[in-house]
Amino acid sequence: MAWTTFHSHCDFCDGAQRPRAMVEAALDRDFAALGFSSHAPLPFPSPWCIGRGLRPANLDRYRQEIESLKRFYRGRIAIHCGLEVDYIPGLIGPADRRFAEFDYRIGSVHFVGRTAEGAAWQMDDGPERFELGLDLHFGGDIRSLVETYYRSLAEMAWLERPDVIGHFDLVKKYNRNARYFREDEGWYRRIVEDCLSVIAASGSIVELNTGGMARGWTDEPYPSPWILSLCLDKDIPICLSSDAHEGAGIAYGFAEALSLFGGLGGSQLMTLTETGWIPVGFGREGLRLRSLKTAA
Repeated sequence: MAWTTFHSHCDFCDGAQRPRAMVEAALDRDFAALGFSSHAPLPFPSPWCIGRGLRPANLDRYRQEIESLKRFYRGRIAIHCGLEVDYIPGLIGPADRRFAEFDYRIGSVHFVGRTAEGAAWQMDDGPERFELGLDLHFGGDIRSLVETYYRSLAEMAWLERPDVIGHFDLVKKYNRNARYFREDEGWYRRIVEDCLSVIAASGSIVELNTGGMARGWTDEPYPSPWILSLCLDKDIPICLSSDAHEGAGIAYGFAEALSLFGGLGGSQLMTLTETGWIPVGFGREGLRLRSLKTAA
């Protein structure tokens, strides 16, 4: 048994540690594979992207460093160089040719709506800013915000075909105790199911992401258990991700997440190898893939 994660951040973007420190943390936790997925540069300044946005030349530095770690740790852990790419219609997406040479791409939606000046609004930048943005950009209408989010996610899946869909229901991040909406409401369930139908047709993987739990925003992973059940019903492949920003959280909640997923009927998780993504079995203590440690 061993662990994997393909959603992790280092100090090339908003992570706290150098890439090598993240690899060492993964080795300490008996990882067979680690994927780096730094935030791709945005077409405007951002405090959490490679080069802080607007400096895509830093993509080369990032890629070179991860490639050097692949060579150094060969035979001990499989390392992959990916990107988390935002989808902002008309501005950026995972299918951008600049990102084609990376090992994989996680497609995520963090930005919905527009400011009066036409700039994209980041919806997950703290509860206070969420509240302010909800009022400014959606007139306080949470249903409008949620529907815009899932429409963007579905559009990204269909048009951009990312390898992985990042934190599917990120829109629930500040919704603890159903502060803004109930997940059992019919309109919410319908739009989630419609979005999943598009993802199922796209072939993208949905990640089982424990990052919201690790940072204290959610009591369960992304996506919620009932959504995971729908993924299984629709034969949508699932991978395991921590969305870690430091080594201490690189496997946060993994045993709990796998117990949940197995209890729902899940029997396989996707992992990345030299020849592409493959399904593997798992138990509460990890995935059955120790042989991946010999991969490049």
